[in-house]
Amino acid sequence: DGLNGDAETVFSEIDANGGGIILFDELCHWMAVNKSTWGVDDAEVAVTTAKIDDVEESTKPDARSARQQEPKPVVAPEAVKSITIPAKKEALALFDSMDGNGSGKLSLAELDKGVLTLFSDKDFNHKPAIMAAYKAADRSGNGFVERREFGYFLRYIVYYNNLWALFSAVDDDGDRRISKEEFVQSADKLDGLNGDAETV
Repeated sequence: DGLNGDAETVFSEIDANGGGIILFDELCHWMAVNKSTWGVDDAEVAVTTAKIDDVEESTKPDARSARQQEPKPVVAPEAVKSITIPAKKEALALFDSMDGNGSGKLSLAELDKGVLTLFSDKDFNHKPAIMAAYKAADRSGNGFVERREFGYFLRYIVYYNNLWALFSAVDDDGDRRISKEEFVQSADKLDGLNGDAETV
């Protein structure tokens, strides 16, 4: 059991800056580079993808190639799953309700407020997950999540929320950093990072 490979070696891989701790951004980057299949269930991915792909298609000619390069969304095991993606009609209504000034784009502050409202029954206050989803969804790089990018944001907020739940489970002292000691002691919680979703 345990991680595929020595926990200390994996810690060093994730600790990209060599600071002796793992930050959430480093874990997110490591997951993206390693294309982890953590928690992926093909049936759930198909349903999740169908819900979001229908939100709104871009009319730009390069939109198809951008979608083809996007990694599959990662769906966490039931143990850490706490939010789901709304259906198309609800997602578009959500975007409109968050876009108070009618600009057709959402700032980080608007997204933060909207997510906290949307998931208010979940005691959702995972700022690092919201920030990561915002950065990943801003395909145009203009600092906003546009209406055509909102489906990506919803997909990413589920992914990063679930990854944050895993990160938090390992971060025993709650300082938003994972020390080598915490990482090694929690290696059994991290089996799923290498694709074994049943042990996360």
